[in-house]
Amino acid sequence: MKYDYVKEAAVIMTAAIIFICVGSIAVALTARFIKTFIL
Repeated sequence: MKYDYVKEAAVIMTAAIIFICVGSIAVALTARFIKTFIL
């Protein structure tokens, strides 16, 4: 049985993209939260 490296790579890339998107949203919300309390 041949291991499917392409499928594994696709799963890893998809997870990385989702992680980056969620991280970006979290950073944006945190920045807005900090600005609201500092300013």
